[in-house]
Amino acid sequence: SAPYSGFVNPVIVPAIDGDGNITAFKIDQPNSFSEQMLEYSNKYNNLPEVN
Repeated sequence: SAPYSGFVNPVIVPAIDGDGNITAFKIDQPNSFSEQMLEYSNKYNNLPEVN
């Protein structure tokens, strides 16, 4: 396995008011490395299911 496979990155989520202004930030921590990788795959996958 890769040497970096145990690090889980926090997710920074902005709190936005009714006018669309950022008022604060919330730090969310994924539950596991696997959850983080599945989220990355869902967000950043640019290949079709069949290629």
